[in-house]
Amino acid sequence: MNPVHFPDEVVGSKRCQSNHKPIVHGMLLSTLFSAIFGTLVPGAIYRRQSLKFGHAVVVGESVIGRVAVRKVKQVNRNGSGVLCTCDTVVAIAEEKPNIDVKGRNEVMAISGEAQVWLPGATV
Repeated sequence: MNPVHFPDEVVGSKRCQSNHKPIVHGMLLSTLFSAIFGTLVPGAIYRRQSLKFGHAVVVGESVIGRVAVRKVKQVNRNGSGVLCTCDTVVAIAEEKPNIDVKGRNEVMAISGEAQVWLPGATV
């Protein structure tokens, strides 16, 4: 186990001591994307996800997961449906969120791209 995720605790046979809070596993944060697709687009099939890890998220910080559709393609082979390419972001939430999304200054924890298949859907 990586000690950055468990500071001030016993990890393996070592005692890890630090002055910071534990860091949340990046892969755990990335599960927000699957939750977004599964909740908002029932029946969506996850095809691919790329991830770029930016700023660390410490235990107790609030985050915001966001998915934006960038490309939609109708596919008629092997069953009809729609292939969606989406930009994905997990950002650390601000204490006082700025309501103007365009002016929001966010700290990116994860950014990437996802591809999901929507079987039977049409454009």
